Amino acid sequence: MLAGNMQGKYLPDRLMEEDQMTVWDAMAWLLSATSALMLWLMGNKSKWGPRLGIFNQVLWLAYAIGLRQWGLLPGIVLYTFVHMRNLYKWRGRQ
Repeated sequence: MLAGNMQGKYLPDRLMEEDQMTVWDAMAWLLSATSALMLWLMGNKSKWGPRLGIFNQVLWLAYAIGLRQWGLLPGIVLYTFVHMRNLYKWRGRQ
């Protein structure tokens, strides 16, 4: 688990319990699921792909801030821009 590997560097002690699923563990599962669904929708050229992608970046932002993973922020900005571009380009086609 992430909390166990961090050795308490950044995470509060209450998140260090290995036997419990933390909010961050649940968030990682949610991020994986929404990312996979978004990719599936994009592959099917669904108008919901970019929309879910933008929503997903909000979740990634909360995750990055909550775990102080500042290295994720450039990717979040980039992916948000790409999803907004895709939404703009696909609007005229549907």
